[in-house]
Amino acid sequence: GASGPKVGAFFDLDRTLLAGFSAAAFFLERLKSGRVAPKEMADSFRGALSFGLGRTGFSGMMAASAGAYRGLAEEVLEEIGEEVFAKRLATQIFPESRALVEAHQAMGHTVAIVSSATRYQVEPLAREMNIPHVLCTRLEVEDGVFTGKVVHPTCWGEGKADAGRQLAAEHDLDLAESFFYTDSHDDLPLLEIVGRPPAAESRPASGPGGQGTLLARAPLYQSRHAGRRRMGAHGAQLREPGARGRRGAGGGVGDGQQA
Repeated sequence: GASGPKVGAFFDLDRTLLAGFSAAAFFLERLKSGRVAPKEMADSFRGALSFGLGRTGFSGMMAASAGAYRGLAEEVLEEIGEEVFAKRLATQIFPESRALVEAHQAMGHTVAIVSSATRYQVEPLAREMNIPHVLCTRLEVEDGVFTGKVVHPTCWGEGKADAGRQLAAEHDLDLAESFFYTDSHDDLPLLEIVGRPPAAESRPASGPGGQGTLLARAPLYQSRHAGRRRMGAHGAQLREPGARGRRGAGGGVGDGQQA
């Protein structure tokens, strides 16, 4: 397999790098600390319900949630993000996923997290794993204060593919030689544009207390350019990216949302 910075390695966040859901941990921490206003709780609930029922898209749900942040200092969410990572998310990083990231880094690949979550959820983990690029949903900020609006396009569905293309253009990546790891069918647009798309199904071994351990990963979704495939034991996946004889038909580093 190719080495060097022209090869991209994109990673989804929730249930791919993490055992859990960063948004839930973020909201729970704010709720327990009394930092969720009743209006925000109501707006977030309505937005999530509408999205779950298919009445609005992801951008509509985010718009409903972001509206409650209007007038809030951005540094408040930055601080909460650090707290949430330290208290709840640091122990939920899959060891296997950490090994995959490190394998790509050892090959000199350009590694990025591409997530529908906000940077306040993603950046602490990215720093912990030495991942330099964070592609995510952005909330509009003016003079250090949230305006209550979302920056479009959001990093969901086709928006993830757009973010991947933009990073590729900025860093001269060869998408045909690049990788994307995800557990979600919502990420098909980005899976379709990379040449090595091993989708992953992540499951915590013992619930929230499993501390990021993983029972197995199996491919859920595959690019149209490579058929569905089955996998062996997960331990066989943690090899150097591109090692011959160690990949499935899709050519992924590891055979095998939500952010």
